[in-house]
Amino acid sequence: MKIADVVQTVSFLIAVIALLLSLWQNKESARQTASALASLRQTTREEVVRHGADFTYEALADDPEQLAWFLASRGFPPNREVENRKNLFLWVRLDMHEANYHAFLTGAITEDVWLAWLPTMKLDLAIPEIPRVWNAVRGVFSATFVALVDTSMAETQ
Repeated sequence: MKIADVVQTVSFLIAVIALLLSLWQNKESARQTASALASLRQTTREEVVRHGADFTYEALADDPEQLAWFLASRGFPPNREVENRKNLFLWVRLDMHEANYHAFLTGAITEDVWLAWLPTMKLDLAIPEIPRVWNAVRGVFSATFVALVDTSMAETQ
């Protein structure tokens, strides 16, 4: 075998190795990009929920008449101020539970974190006022979350 053949064979092997490494690097880069995108989506979802909850509290917390109007516009029957505050608080809690559930579904939080959170959600769903609140607001939640809550509430009855 001539030196030129050896050099050509070695060069070919190096090129193949470089190509394989490049493929692996591209695959890893795609995985990291997908992970970053999932994280960005989850952060966006959390910010939307947080902004909505913060805005709602800021706009309604110190104005019982506006709170009553807002809840009535969402299908809640007229009630005393303390009950209206409870309704709003429980609605925001449901928003938070949905955000955590979708974080779990998208991999933004791990299964062990979700399983640690789930008992908290189930405790909230056992609050006597929750059925009234859930019936008024269930239409604003995702179908997957509605199914989870309906199943969880049926288990507690």
